[in-house]
Amino acid sequence: MVNKNIKNSKKFRKSTKIIGIANAFSGGIFLGIALFHLLPESVEGFEGYFEEIKYEGVFSKMPLAYIFAFCSYCLVLFVEKVAFDSHSLIDHGHDHGPANDSTELQSKRDSTAKDDKKANCKQSINISITK
Repeated sequence: MVNKNIKNSKKFRKSTKIIGIANAFSGGIFLGIALFHLLPESVEGFEGYFEEIKYEGVFSKMPLAYIFAFCSYCLVLFVEKVAFDSHSLIDHGHDHGPANDSTELQSKRDSTAKDDKKANCKQSINISITK
C-alpha cells in the first residue's frame, strides 16, 4: 500500500497538468482570503473618509471598494489576454506541433509556411496588376 502511494506521488510530481491545476487552486485560495480580509477594511476606510469630509452624495452610498477591486481585476485580465495571449490572433509563420517533433521536421514546416506566404503574396500582386 505504501509503495503504491509512493509510485503515484512520482506520477503527480511529473504531471504538469495536475501541478498547474493545484497552483491555480492555491493561488485562488490565497487571493480569495486576501480579498475577503482586505475589502471590508477598505469599505470602512471609504466610509470614514466620506464622514470626515462630510460628503453625502451618491458616491458615499456606493460600495466603491468592491467596484474598484472588480474594475482592477477586469483591467488586469484584459491586459493579460490582449498583450500576452494574442499569440493565437497573429499569424507568425509557423505551426506549434507536438513538443517531441524533431528540429528537422519543424524547420521543414517553417520553410513550407514561408513558401506558402510568398506564393500568396505573388498571387495577390498578380491579381492586383491584372485588374
